Amino acid sequence: MPLIMDGRDDEYMDDLFGDSEPAQNDLFGENEAIQISQPSSSIPKPVIDRLEEIRIGGCCSKIAWSNSGAVASILPGGRRVVLRVFQRNVRRRSWDFGEELPLSINPTPEAPRIVHLSWNMSGSILALMDACGRVGIFSSSGAIGKLQQVRNHEQDDEDDSSKIVSCYWLPLTYHQGFIRYIKSATKSASTGAWSYQSVLDRTPGPFHPWEGRSALVCLTESGKIRLLYDTPNGWAEKSIDLGAASYSDEYITHASFAPDKEGKLLLATHSASGQCEVFAMRINWNERRQNIQGQQQVVGVDPQMLTTHLNTVPAFAPYQSILDPQDPQSVANFRDTSLAQLTHLEFLPGTFERNWQERKPAQLIAIFSHVRNIGNSNQAVDDFSILSSWDINISTPSLHPAFKDINPKAKNAKFDPSTQRCTSQRKPDIIFDGNVLRIQPLRFNTVLALVLADGSVNLRDCTSLDLISPEIESEQVSTLPHSGYTFDHNSSGISLDVGFSPNGCIIVAIDPEGKFRQRKMGLAPLWTDDFQPEQPIIALVAQYATATMYSWSNDDVLAIVPSNTKRELVNQFLRDLYTSLGFSVDYTTEDSQRQKMIVTGLPIPKCLSAQNILADNHGYTHTGVDDKSRKPRRSIQSKLAWSLLNLRMSIFIFVMIVKQDKAPMDPATIPYIHGLTRWTFDLLNFVIDELFQLADAVGYDNRSNKSVIMQEIQNLNTPALHLLLLGMGRFLISFANRQFRLTGFQVTTAIKAQTHLDEQSLSHRRLYNDYMSIYNDSPVKLNHSEELISDITDLVKSTYDASHLSADARHDAEKRLLVDGDISDVLMPVVTHILTTSVDKLRCRNESDPTKMLDPMKLFFHDVRWLGLTDDRASEEYLRENTVDALFKVKVREGKTRRRCTRCGSVVEEERLRGKVMARGQMGMLDKSCVCASNWMAVP
Repeated sequence: MPLIMDGRDDEYMDDLFGDSEPAQNDLFGENEAIQISQPSSSIPKPVIDRLEEIRIGGCCSKIAWSNSGAVASILPGGRRVVLRVFQRNVRRRSWDFGEELPLSINPTPEAPRIVHLSWNMSGSILALMDACGRVGIFSSSGAIGKLQQVRNHEQDDEDDSSKIVSCYWLPLTYHQGFIRYIKSATKSASTGAWSYQSVLDRTPGPFHPWEGRSALVCLTESGKIRLLYDTPNGWAEKSIDLGAASYSDEYITHASFAPDKEGKLLLATHSASGQCEVFAMRINWNERRQNIQGQQQVVGVDPQMLTTHLNTVPAFAPYQSILDPQDPQSVANFRDTSLAQLTHLEFLPGTFERNWQERKPAQLIAIFSHVRNIGNSNQAVDDFSILSSWDINISTPSLHPAFKDINPKAKNAKFDPSTQRCTSQRKPDIIFDGNVLRIQPLRFNTVLALVLADGSVNLRDCTSLDLISPEIESEQVSTLPHSGYTFDHNSSGISLDVGFSPNGCIIVAIDPEGKFRQRKMGLAPLWTDDFQPEQPIIALVAQYATATMYSWSNDDVLAIVPSNTKRELVNQFLRDLYTSLGFSVDYTTEDSQRQKMIVTGLPIPKCLSAQNILADNHGYTHTGVDDKSRKPRRSIQSKLAWSLLNLRMSIFIFVMIVKQDKAPMDPATIPYIHGLTRWTFDLLNFVIDELFQLADAVGYDNRSNKSVIMQEIQNLNTPALHLLLLGMGRFLISFANRQFRLTGFQVTTAIKAQTHLDEQSLSHRRLYNDYMSIYNDSPVKLNHSEELISDITDLVKSTYDASHLSADARHDAEKRLLVDGDISDVLMPVVTHILTTSVDKLRCRNESDPTKMLDPMKLFFHDVRWLGLTDDRASEEYLRENTVDALFKVKVREGKTRRRCTRCGSVVEEERLRGKVMARGQMGMLDKSCVCASNWMAVP
């Protein structure tokens, strides 16, 4: 049963009987002598109530932004939760949140209020906690913004002493092990190029050993640790008390977990009496394993927890300020720290200091605040906060090596957690005006963000705890704040609670009226049209690349690229993405591992996805659109990236669902590859027709004139020539050619294998014939594409070889061709060959061999509007009136549930993601990822 009263009610008794006069603190007449002269701004009552809530206890976040890009928030009253998805408006080319998507919880009016919410590390699972510590868990069904309940909170007892004061999600199995992330970038003094330094580090703390399954650790105010973990039969739970060190007559108000490198969790707790304890917790999962398809896999777990009391933090309270009545400066800065009470407790795991030279120990951060308008606080003293911190050093005693020499055969002693030593070293307190609403570690615990009640944001170095001063022209870049990014206070306003985006670039806030707002990091006034240093862009590269390595959403990084960024810096951002991730775009040589990465890996598609957006948003001129009601033309670099992304996805789906042998084609596969085949053939038609138009526009006499050719490419706004010159483009087209050759053979074999034609066989025959009509009706035949790609590939290789370019120079030339659109002088003989020999050969009518004929007139009138690569009004109207499934390249049927990409705005029909074919290979990846490698979101 709920408790009638607990210790917290004592603090309200004075108010009840009218004894909480400020005069109690003025028995000796001291208040008048230490008045602080500066005035205090009034705080709205909802904010005061919020500050009181975080003072009473931890684990009361009202808004949280997941690493997948969805924001969950508790509505006023604590009875409803809504989701919003961060997304890009394609037409306006801007980022914002979509409409509210209510979470289905249906609480009764008598049910305890929902007080806290928390996402797991991947952003696919959301936990809701109410005032009595009951936990409901919701899981994503593939599209973000669409959650289903997988654990009902009503299965927990309704008990006030079970209120949760801290929780921590264990990392998923694939996050365990060594994780690489970008730590900094350094500019070369000789070349001016930036090199990116990365760290290969082990994920700290315990993890759920069952691949893809999550686990949540919670601590209640009564000192019980709850472990909720996912199993095939639903969510299970184990619990343990803190033991002899647990609290008896008092309760825990605040607590925080921190993982360490030895696979355990550290836990700091604060009791109502003001005592702070440090514990260690280990989880023995007792997993059962079986050999499944030659691999030992987990098939069951029976976890057990072990806790150990490590230490009591001495003097866990703010240092008392020293007042010198004779010193005006001392009087002006004096704060009576005895008035401040704990509001936040954060345990940061051990990490590297800013320069990444030395690993620092775990750090305990505490915020003590004085709020003038709360309870029995001193009304004459303005609001202030104190940041206190302790380095927590944990060591395990070991025998001197000399003892090993006494008996070399002696076995090593087993680890005994009770022998661990824990010491704390306190740092100087930091006192500042205002009250802290949220404390948030960023950038792998190297930056500490403090959000104050007035909306201001303090960004501090986690090691020194000093405010970060921008070093916008430094030769070394580490974090966004150090490179000049900050949150503008003038655009903020007062908030009740805030959440940070996956990369800490954007804050989403709830204001006192319950409205939803966002604040983006910016560079003003450091960044102007005339003054645009590289450093902020380089910091964005490091952040985007790191999020890519972690499979986090990095839409927020793209959203804070300044809108007035010069084209050269946009190109530098895109080029350096490949450098920072360690990937080359040079596909002129046959490298099977590199070729596999573009088809099955995510880093290169993530880079192309950024180019698809940024090349269309920043620093690119859109010409040729007279009607202001129409959207601007898509840039060449954006079209090129979009073509490569779609080619890559088509190949991926073919490889996953089409058997790579010469067996007859399964008729169930045809509906999934029909649209893809048509789309790819139409892309080939588009490319060759654009080559014809480019050759005609350039004229025969100028087909070796680079300036004329580049100008006509801009006039036509066509990516066709770049797609053929680029090694990556030729590889993808060549791969598609081979796949179509195989698929055509499989379908033809299936037709020949039909010995009798019953009703089902006739249905299959129609499917096969309809599919083969794509081959037959296309103006560009498969042999045209094969011969063209083979011819250009051989010529490019020989041209590069003859130029004696180094591998690095060739890589750079390919990268600049992809990102900048710059055709190297080395490749100009290839360009001339394509616009003369290749074009003339394709236009030639060979009457003796009809298979080699290409009708230019039929090609010219061939309908390619649906590709999204043409700029005419008819294409725009077609795409506005017809929604094309981005994955399977067919029209989306009316009335069918859809999903939309958060970044490029593409749409997929959800029903097609549920077919049996989707179970083949890695097709399950398509349930979450769009063509552009971003996330699908639910469409209301």
